[in-house]
Amino acid sequence: MLKIGLEKEFFVLTPEGRPVVVPESVPHDDCGLFAEARGEPSTSVVDAVYSLRADVHRLTQAVSGCGKTLMLVDAPFMKIDRATRLEASRKYTKGLTKYQNIYHYSDHRNSVAEETAGIHISFTNPRTVRQEHGCETTVNQMFDWLSIFKELDKAFAAEIKGTKRNPGFYELKNDGRIEYRSLPANVSLEKVIVVLQQITHQ
Repeated sequence: MLKIGLEKEFFVLTPEGRPVVVPESVPHDDCGLFAEARGEPSTSVVDAVYSLRADVHRLTQAVSGCGKTLMLVDAPFMKIDRATRLEASRKYTKGLTKYQNIYHYSDHRNSVAEETAGIHISFTNPRTVRQEHGCETTVNQMFDWLSIFKELDKAFAAEIKGTKRNPGFYELKNDGRIEYRSLPANVSLEKVIVVLQQITHQ
């Protein structure tokens, strides 16, 4: 059975509403412009989503504990000024871009001055395999992820289009996960549950 995990990105703002680089003590993405909540992977869609919600609570507490009056903002995109981008690039090292697109889009539809925040859904298809010497190991086998991602694009077409994003983005991870990357950060998690249950026949 497929195992599903979710990650959700947030902007971190000052009381005046200015986006800032995420403090090092707060879980964040590689570029340092998003605070990031990560749920535990599960074969149950409901468990996966509510695990993410639990980590959102922990992330909120981590931001509150920074000694500054900062707040998490659940926005799909936001303008980031040049000074903040430079600070992030000095503080954090973002690796090479590894995501790809089913329909050959090169990026989302945001302007150069904007960043888009998303919810990423990772999928694995773990199987236990008995080796020659009798030991068992778990491997992530391939599955028809392309059909799943096209179904997600279709189900969330309005949300994707309305938040300056494009459908069909995904990333192949080194550990065998395949991550769907087109959903905006503010998409309804209740709808995510319903759609994923329908697609995965739970």
